[in-house]
Amino acid sequence: MDNFWAHVGSIKGQDAPTFYDPRNPTKLHTPVAVSDVGKASADILANPAKHYGKTYRLVAPAFSMNDLAAAFTTALGKEGRSCST
Repeated sequence: MDNFWAHVGSIKGQDAPTFYDPRNPTKLHTPVAVSDVGKASADILANPAKHYGKTYRLVAPAFSMNDLAAAFTTALGKEGRSCST
């Protein structure tokens, strides 16, 4: 998840904005932001009694690369698409 913005250049710079990824663009996956996991882990370890018995979901809701392309389209104001490599 931390590297998704690496695709911005290819999306903005191409006539048919495209980004490439080895995953099937229609399959769902659950990415994680490394910094979020680090912060959550530090908070829990700093005061474990406060978190005893609790469950935390540290991944994003499942989405496909096509969903990501749609989000880029909205955020950048330019239609994007995902291609499997």
